[in-house]
Amino acid sequence: MKNIFYTFILGFILLTLEPTIFRSFFGSLFNFLGFASLSSILFDTAFILCIYAALTKNFYVALLSAFLLGYLKDIFVLTNAWINPFLFLICALISNIIKRVVMIKGSFAFGAYMFGISIFYTVLWVILTSNLMSNEDAFGIGLRNFLPYSFNNFVFSFLFYQLFKRLDILLEGEEGKDVNYLLPRW
Repeated sequence: MKNIFYTFILGFILLTLEPTIFRSFFGSLFNFLGFASLSSILFDTAFILCIYAALTKNFYVALLSAFLLGYLKDIFVLTNAWINPFLFLICALISNIIKRVVMIKGSFAFGAYMFGISIFYTVLWVILTSNLMSNEDAFGIGLRNFLPYSFNNFVFSFLFYQLFKRLDILLEGEEGKDVNYLLPRW
């Protein structure tokens, strides 16, 4: 129960900070560096946290966390009702099954997995929320919507993987891990 509570609180904090601090910081940074086209960068902290929980927590904690994070995202983003909890549950279920077959350890493996599962998530989201099959330019829609979102989740998953892993160690106190290495050395 403690894992679900921590995941829910962390998801609430990340969803609160995502549109304000994260996007404005990275948007102004890319504008300053001359990449104005990247200033409206999209990444999904709740989805990254959902997949992290699915890959590191047990089955029931992962599914309940996925449902709660999807519900929180629906509240914050005001999208179609019950789409995000449903999609988060499907992606968490798939991730939990895949972690039993493939060992996904480390930030690069997590980032590569995030790229693939983000494409799966966005394809399902578009299929459920719009009439993609009647559109003649489905490939163009895919390139404009699926790939940038998935690539940004891939890039930012490295940062968030390390953050979530360190928070797990601090909050749960993993066996054999020294918490002092997480603190800055002055």
